[in-house]
Amino acid sequence: MKSLIILTLLSVLLFITGCGSDSNTINPTVTPGITPTVTPVTTPTVSAQDAYMRKGPYLIPAGDGQGMTVIWQVQTNISADATIEWGSDPNSYGTAYKVTETGSGTDEHQFIYPIKNLPVKSRTYYRVTIFEITGGKAHKYEGSFMTPPVDSSSSLTFYAYGDTRDNPSMHNNIYQWIMKDTTANNLTDDRQTFLLHGGDFVHRGLEEQYWDSQYFQFNSATATSELLKTMPVLGCVGNHECYTNGPVFHYNPALYRKYFPYEFYKTSKFYYSFDYGPAHFISLDVYTSPYDPNSDQYKWLEEELKKSSKPWKIILFHDPPYDAGEGAEPEVSSGDGYANTQDMRTYLCPLFEKYNIKLVLNGHQHYYSRSEVPLSTDPSGKITYLILGGGGAPLVQPDPNAPYVVVAKEVYHFARIEITGNQLQTTVLQVVDGVQTPTILDQFTIK
Repeated sequence: MKSLIILTLLSVLLFITGCGSDSNTINPTVTPGITPTVTPVTTPTVSAQDAYMRKGPYLIPAGDGQGMTVIWQVQTNISADATIEWGSDPNSYGTAYKVTETGSGTDEHQFIYPIKNLPVKSRTYYRVTIFEITGGKAHKYEGSFMTPPVDSSSSLTFYAYGDTRDNPSMHNNIYQWIMKDTTANNLTDDRQTFLLHGGDFVHRGLEEQYWDSQYFQFNSATATSELLKTMPVLGCVGNHECYTNGPVFHYNPALYRKYFPYEFYKTSKFYYSFDYGPAHFISLDVYTSPYDPNSDQYKWLEEELKKSSKPWKIILFHDPPYDAGEGAEPEVSSGDGYANTQDMRTYLCPLFEKYNIKLVLNGHQHYYSRSEVPLSTDPSGKITYLILGGGGAPLVQPDPNAPYVVVAKEVYHFARIEITGNQLQTTVLQVVDGVQTPTILDQFTIK
């Protein structure tokens, strides 16, 4: 909370000193959900080299659905033992539990603690305390999160984006605006749910320094650090999670699993599912696990789609079957780590149609596009494919006239997705920088 107050004061100071510049003028367009009277914030200088904390604290959901796992990684001058405490009142935490680091290697010093069996749709405040090896001075980091609603809930708001590699300043801007959107109009408890990430977190996912500088970018004055303390991220494997120097492609994105050790994973595989209120979410791996009809992943996917009774089923994976490339012709993998788009259309898309999937979220292409693909058995029906590839990666120009494309633009962005009963509304917000209020890029409703 202290870091958030400091950030606010710095923001006001920066606004005062920069009022003579046109670049500090707030866009007057009112974006539904985001309060238009926003204090301008310039893009901070990102540093992954805090003197004590290296990554986090950040959140991933606990496997029981009613808890949260808190993870953090410290610098080498910090003790191997830390503490965590939590409660429903930020002024009165409960017992401080001891947590010991997972390893002492150069890139270890990671702490993992699951807080479980929490009440439904409730806010939990937590505090992590780490200690310097020399002298034992304590450093405290605080955050809070919401647990999921009751299983029968008919409403849900969540966020989605992807391809955050290479531009941590823009990534930070996007996180800043997501945070403002969650708190708009006093809707924090309903909107502080989770964030879906469509893959390509960093440029070389098998090299530690990229996770430091491009994704977690720990600095107490960044929106990235603040958001990660309060909202869990659920992602999928992108091709860049499998790259090391060269880049050379490997079929084991080990650091992705290290930093996102979801309890939802199927053994050593990277595909998983989870329920949240009225929706069943499925995250696929189109890089390191086969997905043809004879594969374990395909059989698991069909079983997931068949057995779930949730009214909404939403699919997430990195490489899109349909995009806004020139002519949108399917790609065929040449063994360089790229997925085979033709195989996706042959194997995965018919399953989506068979089990009445309405929305598929992808990344990989560095732009926003919405494609509406007619059903083979009923051309009046359709599946909506969204490419949310504008989280920080270098933008490319899409082809708005490609087959099935409704909207396509070369912009940074994120999506807010709201389910209310039998209606799903998606609002895609274009982000220019940390100053101008995001404007609506696209908005549509699925029933």
